[in-house]
Amino acid sequence: MEEIFGKSYSNSYYNNNNSNNNNNSNENKQNESTIKKERHLVIMQHGLHGTSLDFKTIRNHFLKQKDLDNCIFISANSNSHFLATHDGIDKIGERLFNEVKELYEQYDQPEKISMIGHSLGGLITRYAIGLLYDDGFFKKCKPDQFISLSSPHCGSRRPSTTIFNKVAHIFVDNFLSVTGKQLILHDSEIPETIRTFPTSSSPPPNEKLKSSKTIVNSSVKNETDLPLPLAEAKEPSIYKEVGNNEKLVIIEKKEENEIVTNDQEVPMPLLVRLSEGIFFNGLKLFRKRILYSNIYNDVQVNFCTSDISAKNPYTLGKLMKFSEKYRHIIEEESILDIDPNLLEQQPDKKPSIDEKDLDEYFTHDTHHHFLKRILKNLNQLHFVRYHMYFKNILSHTNIIVKREWINSEGFEIVDHLVSHFEG
Repeated sequence: MEEIFGKSYSNSYYNNNNSNNNNNSNENKQNESTIKKERHLVIMQHGLHGTSLDFKTIRNHFLKQKDLDNCIFISANSNSHFLATHDGIDKIGERLFNEVKELYEQYDQPEKISMIGHSLGGLITRYAIGLLYDDGFFKKCKPDQFISLSSPHCGSRRPSTTIFNKVAHIFVDNFLSVTGKQLILHDSEIPETIRTFPTSSSPPPNEKLKSSKTIVNSSVKNETDLPLPLAEAKEPSIYKEVGNNEKLVIIEKKEENEIVTNDQEVPMPLLVRLSEGIFFNGLKLFRKRILYSNIYNDVQVNFCTSDISAKNPYTLGKLMKFSEKYRHIIEEESILDIDPNLLEQQPDKKPSIDEKDLDEYFTHDTHHHFLKRILKNLNQLHFVRYHMYFKNILSHTNIIVKREWINSEGFEIVDHLVSHFEG
């Protein structure tokens, strides 16, 4: 897999010994040297309850690389104070945004920037990226690589199929303050009486509408007193297509056999907004976007949300072939055989998620509309994906070797990250 990001690929190109190509080879070496001299600001953002020391191992490995001497490796410190990561992804991301701008000036305006986020740090960096985009920052500093290490891009909602999932859901909702509610899409303050239908074209059969009541569809203008017969009633929209400032139209179940509209309107959940508008456009500018995900045993962040996928193929029987050099990383033919530079030249590449297939998932989740929307939005972008497997439940911290004495299995992942990073 080393061929992907350039080291072996570049060496095989630039070490051409054909005498007829010596001039071209020397010229390319000079160009490579020029590129390497571009100063490169690399921001590393820790996750929930973390500190800037979380990236100590990764930063030390980066600093040992002679070919990365043009890089400035900074472990962000603006959110390291006590319970800072409980304040909400928006407030945390704004603090990182301000820190990045200060660091940019402090280090004499580097030419390009990359951002690495672990766990919640992946969402924090994405929020900061949106603010940087809106501020015009990327017009003067080129966005290069975005890397997330087991980050909950689709939130932390879990199906209520096990006791652990139920307890985890309660914990996130009640003990992580604003951030927790954002992670499970409860930050829009939807009333407990909310009723959202599955993706069928009409309400469930047991939901009988009294003739005096109506269903209001948010796509209809002047949506007042527009009764629809049950056979013609369309699925109520729970959001309006008006951009990042859109509001939810709440459909509230009042009694057993009737559904009425509620005039309450609440903002879209932050994670939905984070997949659109300035946040999407900012992330799109990055030359490469890379996801590292644990397929099992990651207690904090499950595979689907970190891989931005609707399903985990390994739970469905997909065979795992591990890399010879990196024993905890699963090889993927699509990753091994395709140069990301070529993929980036295909802007019209079909998204990796088919909407028809996506409709089969999350049907029993009251927030399924949001989950599908996040997946559809983010999968319009190309991501290089690396899948990892550890046998113990420390997978989440192994990925960054947070504590060397207990996370030593993760050194291979750190080596992979550092050796595939392009300065």
